[in-house]
Amino acid sequence: MKKRRILAALLSCAMISTALIGCSGDGGSSSAASGDTSESQSSTEASTSGEKVKLTAIFVKHSLTKDLNTMQWLTDLQNECNVEVEWQQQIQP
Repeated sequence: MKKRRILAALLSCAMISTALIGCSGDGGSSSAASGDTSESQSSTEASTSGEKVKLTAIFVKHSLTKDLNTMQWLTDLQNECNVEVEWQQQIQP
């Protein structure tokens, strides 16, 4: 019985430490460290200049789900966020 409590305590500590490590912020330096800053700079420049940022999204949907391009709430969201989303829709088999 005592071994189970110790094991439970150790597992709890491991889960908490994993969560804290995952939440530690490095300020996005990982993309800067890898040298791939041109894409992030161009999207930042586009968002500050008023141009729409173009995104591509893949969406797996059910055969009864409507076309995403006809959904008004997605159109409103794109306009509010100043982005243009190109939806690549795939029907789930």
